[in-house]
Amino acid sequence: MKNSMMKKVITFASFVLLMSVQSVSAVSSFFEGFEGPLWVADPLVPGNWQNNGGTIARATSGTGGITSATGAAHAIITGGGPFNRLGGYSSDFGVGYIASLDVYLDPAAIALGKGFDYSVASSNQTTPVPAHLRDFIFHVGKTDVGLLINASNNTDGGFNDFKLKNDNSGVNVKITTAGWYRLQHAFEDAAGSLAVTMSVIDANDVEIYSIVRTTPADLIATVVGGNRYGWMIYNTTGVLAVDNTRLLALAAMPEPASMSLLLVAGAAMLRRRRRMMA
Repeated sequence: MKNSMMKKVITFASFVLLMSVQSVSAVSSFFEGFEGPLWVADPLVPGNWQNNGGTIARATSGTGGITSATGAAHAIITGGGPFNRLGGYSSDFGVGYIASLDVYLDPAAIALGKGFDYSVASSNQTTPVPAHLRDFIFHVGKTDVGLLINASNNTDGGFNDFKLKNDNSGVNVKITTAGWYRLQHAFEDAAGSLAVTMSVIDANDVEIYSIVRTTPADLIATVVGGNRYGWMIYNTTGVLAVDNTRLLALAAMPEPASMSLLLVAGAAMLRRRRRMMA
């Protein structure tokens, strides 16, 4: 009897600790690594990439001399327009989310005046179908000073030398080494308004660029919904290799005081059980 009670106490204590650990993890909401040998762009598959003017197609690792970012395959985008819904549009912001796409960039292979814009957009809270709220756009292009990446909320749908060099008060990053780079959007609550941290992360998981885009009117409580699309707005680089489309929903982290209460409750139950077994 005593052993049975002790097991229950240990189980409860383990549950408390497990809950505190799980609460800080992110939850994978959508992932596409193009690994399936029969993968094709398909508008009938929820959240899947779709052709839209340009095309997106699966390519095995090594195609065109490019090793996939992970696994045995990636995709190639020809022209602009292909997009995906990141698993489906959402009107629920939750506590935030992170979207990312791996792209292969080779400064030597992209001609002067060529590039692409890639956007991840936010929806608003309208239901049952959330409407578009705002785009958050990476601009990538070959200028006279090299291959640059910058970010903004607007696009011309084509190469813009001025935006690449001057948006965000001239804060940009120059790509000098061929390889895979992750374009990441982190949608978070900053004092009640939406703030999106747009980062570029290299193949060694080093963040080489980061800028925050925010609009005070985008209120989390009443305006901002969840994810919308990932969209290759334009692409004049030729064949652009992409891999690992991701959407991660951020999990709520308990306040330190709340976590302490859970642990105190567990300790109190443990003492109570011990008195009963004495």
